[in-house]
Amino acid sequence: MVKLRMKKVLSLFLLLAVLTGVVQYGGTAVASAARSDFTIIGGVLTRYNGSAPAVTIPNTVTSIGDYAFKEHTEIENIKIPNSVTSIGKYAFQECSALKKIIIPDSVATIGIYAFDQCTDLKSVTLPNKLTSIGIRTFNECESLTQITVPDTVTSIGNYAFSDCSGLKSIVVASAVKSVGKYTFDGCSDLTISGYTDSFIQTYAAKNKIPFKSIGIGSLTLDTKSLVLAPRSSYTIGANLVGSGVSVRAASTKGKVVKVTKTSSKTFQLTALKAGKSDIVFTVYKNNKAIASTTVKVESKFGAATRGNSTRKTIKF
Repeated sequence: MVKLRMKKVLSLFLLLAVLTGVVQYGGTAVASAARSDFTIIGGVLTRYNGSAPAVTIPNTVTSIGDYAFKEHTEIENIKIPNSVTSIGKYAFQECSALKKIIIPDSVATIGIYAFDQCTDLKSVTLPNKLTSIGIRTFNECESLTQITVPDTVTSIGNYAFSDCSGLKSIVVASAVKSVGKYTFDGCSDLTISGYTDSFIQTYAAKNKIPFKSIGIGSLTLDTKSLVLAPRSSYTIGANLVGSGVSVRAASTKGKVVKVTKTSSKTFQLTALKAGKSDIVFTVYKNNKAIASTTVKVESKFGAATRGNSTRKTIKF
C-alpha cells in the first residue's frame, strides 16, 4: 500500500514537472522553454516570449527572425535544430547569460549584431555553410577565448570581434579575402592562426597581431564515396584553400569512370560501364604534388545515384 502511494506521488511529481516546464539536472531544478513560448509565423521564429534559462527551438522553425531573443538575459543554454537555415540580425543581442552556442551546418547566414554583447558567451561553433561574419556579430563577447572560422567564410565585417577582451585564439583557416575596420579592436591578447602566405597572414602583419601558421592550405570534398549507374553523371564539389595551389583529379580506371573539371570548384564524374574506380584528387604547389585524397566510385546497372555526402577534408 505504501509502495503504491509512493508511485502515485512520483507520477504526480513527474506530471507537474512536465506541465510547469521544470527538469531536474543533477539535483538542480532547471526551467525549460515550453512550445507556447515561441511565436512562429511561416516557419520564422519571430519572438521568444518565455523566461526559461534552457531553450530548445522547435524543429518546425526554418529561420530565427530579427530580434527574436534580444535582451533575454535569463537564457543560459539554447539548442538550434538542423531545420534552421538562417539567423536574423540582432537575434541574440544582449543575451548576457548565454554561455554556449552550437550553430548547425544547416545555417548559411547570420545577421549583423546577432550575438552582440553576449558577455558570458564562452564557446561558439560556427556552421560550415557560412560565407561571411557580419558587422558586430560577436562584438563585446568578452568571455569568448577561442573560435574557429570555417573554410567557407570569405569576409569578416567591421567590429565583428571588437572588445572581445578574453579572445586569445582565432583560427582563420579559410578563404577570407577581406576583414573590416576595427574587427579585432580591444583584443589585446589575440593570436591569429591561418595558412602561410594567405590574406589573413598579411592582415595580421599589417595590424601587428601575432600570427601562427597551421600549414599551406586545405582541400574539402563534399562526397566521400559514390554509387551510380552507367551513362549517368555526378558533380563533386571541391573547395581548395591556399596560396598558389591547384587541384587535379584523375580516374584510376578511365574506361569505367571519366572525370572532367567543370569549374574551379567542381568535377563531373561520368560512369561509362559497370565496375569500380578511385578518383584521385591531387594538390599541387609550384607544379609539385604536395597532398592527395581519394573518392571511391562504383558503377553498376540499375543503381540509383547515391553517395556518402560527409565532407572529406585534408590539410597540407
